[in-house]
Amino acid sequence: MLLIIKLSCRDYGYECDFVAEGSDAPIIIEKFGKHTETEHGIEYSKEVLMQFILRKTGGKPKNGHGSCFDQL
Repeated sequence: MLLIIKLSCRDYGYECDFVAEGSDAPIIIEKFGKHTETEHGIEYSKEVLMQFILRKTGGKPKNGHGSCFDQL
């Protein structure tokens, strides 16, 4: 089963409609991280963004290649 990951600026207190969504955690982390840095001036580490994903998914994000941590 493919898990869809969704990081939304509104979920983290921004008045912004940006959403990074997909099944590949490293790509979602890259997209959301670039957006928050360029648009909101906040630089999140990959580890912090992974924690965001783990909290939202109950610690189960897989992308078909094992743990999503394997590709960070």
